[in-house]
Amino acid sequence: QLIDMERVGCVLVGEGPMEAELRDAAVAAGLEERGRFAGAQPSGDIPDWLNAADLLVLPSFSEGRPNVVLEAQACGLPVLATRVGGTPELITDGKTGLLVESGDAQAMARGLTRLLDKEEYRRELGQAGREQLAVRGLTWEASALRVKAIYEELLEVA
Repeated sequence: QLIDMERVGCVLVGEGPMEAELRDAAVAAGLEERGRFAGAQPSGDIPDWLNAADLLVLPSFSEGRPNVVLEAQACGLPVLATRVGGTPELITDGKTGLLVESGDAQAMARGLTRLLDKEEYRRELGQAGREQLAVRGLTWEASALRVKAIYEELLEVA
């Protein structure tokens, strides 16, 4: 076993086609008591779920530009994710989060252990991710201003 599961609790928020398979795998591994399947949650409640966590793990095989990474960073939460799709555009490995290769369970376990063992490092990554959002103009406020500007421009043209 790569990770001391007595130290880890897992909450899966959302629904998807692999939910039954994941539930079965948790039971088969004897981990059903260490996790919770929270199901779909209202988008307004997602910050509460993220703020209750110590870190976000996104072990995807494919992604576009995952909003959950931006949401976690906005909450100052460190992110451990796979290097797929647009995720590397959102995370600078070792500076604003940790990236591992998709499907590499050993690397994912090492990253998780590193974050679990180093609370100060978790805080640093989370803070750096949050600061990066502001620098890159990816905050809710900056996004709202861009959308407002687009609408204003469209109204001028019409």
